[in-house]
Amino acid sequence: AILLAAAAAAAQVASSGALLGAASVAAGILTGAPFPGLVAAAAPERIGTARAGAWASAGDHLGAAVGAPAALLVMLPAWGLRSSLLVLAAARACSALAAASRAR
Repeated sequence: AILLAAAAAAAQVASSGALLGAASVAAGILTGAPFPGLVAAAAPERIGTARAGAWASAGDHLGAAVGAPAALLVMLPAWGLRSSLLVLAAARACSALAAASRAR
């Protein structure tokens, strides 16, 4: 009985790890997918794609550097996990819509 419980626990951990890994890969792809469109939309002919890509990358890094501590120190204590995730998902959706409309 103990071996069965240990095997069941190991299977559950392995499956949750695989699910977490798959979710992480999907999140990375979905997060990075709009980047080329954002660069193309932000690249007027006078500055070129390379410089626009550099600015977009710098903005991405700045957002990560500011956003992570803000989420940890402000959003989570004030709103909790569920509300914080909903706010972030809404902000991401608005960002994607704005990028899509600008890319046209």
